[in-house]
Amino acid sequence: MKGKGKMNFFQDLKQVLEKGMGQVGNQVFDISKLKNILNGEKDQIQNLYTRLGKLVFAEWKEKGRIEVTGEIEQVLRMIQTGNQQMNELEKRIDLQSQASAVFSPTKSQFEPTAPPPLTTTAVINEQKPVTVLYLCPFCAHQVKQEASSCSNCQARFY
Repeated sequence: MKGKGKMNFFQDLKQVLEKGMGQVGNQVFDISKLKNILNGEKDQIQNLYTRLGKLVFAEWKEKGRIEVTGEIEQVLRMIQTGNQQMNELEKRIDLQSQASAVFSPTKSQFEPTAPPPLTTTAVINEQKPVTVLYLCPFCAHQVKQEASSCSNCQARFY
C-alpha cells in the first residue's frame, strides 16, 4: 500500500502531461499551417499590386488618363478580397496562439517547490472562513494538521 498512492499520482500526472503536450503540439502545427497560408496570401496580393501597377500604367500610356474598368477593377476586387482573407487568417492565428498559451507548461511547473504553510482556516474576500484540508504531498491522502508523516504511505514531511 505504501507505493500504490505514489504510482497512481504519477500515472495520472503522466497522462495529463501527455494529453496537454499533444494538444500544444497540434496547436503549434495548426498555427504554422495558418502562417504559411497567410504568407502565401501576402505573396499573391503583392503580385496583384504589381499587376495593377502595370495595368494602370498601360491604361495611362494608351489614353493619357486612367479609367477604372475591366481588368483594373477585377484586380482591385481581388486585392480587396485577399486583404479580407489575410485579416481573417491573422485573427485565427491570434486565437490559436492564445489557446496554445493556456496549455504551454512553464519551467516552474516542473521544479519541486516547498509545500505552502499550513493554516486551519483561510479567509476569502474577508467574508467567509473556509476549511482547509491537509494532504500528503506524496500520495495526496488526507492527513491531520499536526502530522509530520502520512498514515497512508508512511512518508515523512516537515
